[in-house]
Amino acid sequence: MTGRRYVSEYTSDGTFRVLARREFIDRCALCGWDLAPNDVCHVVARKNGGPNTVDNVVMLCPNHHRLFDRGAIPVEEVLAARANCLPG
Repeated sequence: MTGRRYVSEYTSDGTFRVLARREFIDRCALCGWDLAPNDVCHVVARKNGGPNTVDNVVMLCPNHHRLFDRGAIPVEEVLAARANCLPG
């Protein structure tokens, strides 16, 4: 990340999405798609115990988000691409 670490977990999904959209460039980390808003994707899914923190999300286009959720894209690939949607 850009020197900032977020440890607080956000309980309001709406507030969290607004914060995440401020911290990330709104383009897919994997393909760079930016023609419409991208999805705020949890790297470790909330249903699997993943926290609602900025350190646990990445911006993905709808297609890559669904592929990632289905296991077709490895976590390592998403984490390696995460820097592509972080500012400077």
